Amino acid sequence: MQREVNRQLYLDYIRGFMVLLVVLDHSMHAYSQNYSDFWFMSDINRSTLIDVWHLHNDAIMMPFLLALAGLFVFVSLERRGYIGFLKERVLRLGVPFVIGVTVVAGFVAYNKAVIRDGILKGFFDFWWHDYLHWENSPFENFIMGSFWFLYYLALLTAAVLILNLVLPWSLRALGAGMQAVFRRPVAGFITLSLISAVILGASDMVWGAHWWFGFKPVFYLRRARFLIEGFCFFLGVGAYFAGFFKDQDLLKRLSDSWTAWLLASLVIGGLYTTYTLLYFYDGAYDRGFMPLIQEGDWSGVWTYITEGQGIYPLIRTTLLGFYIMVLMPMYLSLFAKFLNTPKPFWISLAACSYGIYIVHEPLALWMHVKLYDLDIPALLKFAISGGFSLGVSWLLVSKVLLKIKPLRRIL
Repeated sequence: MQREVNRQLYLDYIRGFMVLLVVLDHSMHAYSQNYSDFWFMSDINRSTLIDVWHLHNDAIMMPFLLALAGLFVFVSLERRGYIGFLKERVLRLGVPFVIGVTVVAGFVAYNKAVIRDGILKGFFDFWWHDYLHWENSPFENFIMGSFWFLYYLALLTAAVLILNLVLPWSLRALGAGMQAVFRRPVAGFITLSLISAVILGASDMVWGAHWWFGFKPVFYLRRARFLIEGFCFFLGVGAYFAGFFKDQDLLKRLSDSWTAWLLASLVIGGLYTTYTLLYFYDGAYDRGFMPLIQEGDWSGVWTYITEGQGIYPLIRTTLLGFYIMVLMPMYLSLFAKFLNTPKPFWISLAACSYGIYIVHEPLALWMHVKLYDLDIPALLKFAISGGFSLGVSWLLVSKVLLKIKPLRRIL
């Protein structure tokens, strides 16, 4: 029994660590030299060093969280049955989503309005009249914040349950594919990386790298990432059907290979980060594909790749595909090797991680607003913002929210 408990501890720790990366990434966004324009606000003090860490976080945190979610879907389903599983999903995804976009995201919208529009009204006045907007067009001004993850996870979960009912052989085939990856990890890594590169390249060509799409009020997804994130979710499902939890030797093979995966991730990550930042304004994020594809000019697309700027973003997306796929086994092997026994810090982080994810974003943005006028280095601002956001959200969840029985069932 103890071995089975320990076999899953490292997965719980990884989940907590990925949420920690989410909090720190949101805390650093305003201070990024090149990526702060894609956050709610951009600080005057910025640093390229933050770009380096952001590129790592952006590559792995959400794909890995969805892969872990996919890995445990059928574990939960087998334990609870369909009715119990659906009730649990509504409770753990539906309730936080409704409260999140109604209340928590309201704090995010308020801080955004303070820094961008200079509003002077208090939060509750803003929340009632501007955010909820009850007088006319209620919900029109809602924002999604971090809560896109919850409804996308719900959609992916629904999709895999339907597949299990209608085309169960497809999940067995997916499991067989992942078994091949487990047997030949290098060949599997290359194959999955190439598939990821195709998905990312096609997404970037059609939709661009940074934009979101969906429908009001809050159902939006990041255009260039939702397909690769869905792919990672199904990789997790495939790993379950491949016998991830039953393969007694997999954990040992995984932990014994940590040095190789770490070195590979440093090399690939170095190439991806260096290329992306060096060519940030010189083609790495070129959007020339989009009008050609919208017009159906496929010969123009090919010409743009071979004779124009089109090859530059595809190099970036190819490197990103390899980077995502090397980071997952790297973190799995590291945590399996060094963090697979009970440790109070990691146990607490894992237990509080879902609640931290839900409440952290307003804290990060509030601190960005408070630090905006201070002329101090960007790295120091990030340290203050990250420490505050993580520390306060962690304390709030562990000392308050998890002490409330109805909330404990959700979080």
